[in-house]
Amino acid sequence: MVPEAICGGAIARVQDGDPIRIDALAGTLDVLVDAAVFAARTPATFDLSGNAEGLGRELFAPMRSVVSSAEQGALCFEFDGSDT
Repeated sequence: MVPEAICGGAIARVQDGDPIRIDALAGTLDVLVDAAVFAARTPATFDLSGNAEGLGRELFAPMRSVVSSAEQGALCFEFDGSDT
């Protein structure tokens, strides 16, 4: 699902108890909540500052700082797709 919640995607508006319909064949995910109610919700926010240190996370910090979104392939290296 893109964009991710942290990037302002609709998934940030999903709340506990929301009925969700997933259709794997059609590739859809629907939150079965009134559209106006869903749109009026404040998206969840995230504080990831506590996840920057420990268990070797410092080693991969440079990679995390440049990785692209899931929609763009979550790559940290330039790739134009011309070699496929």
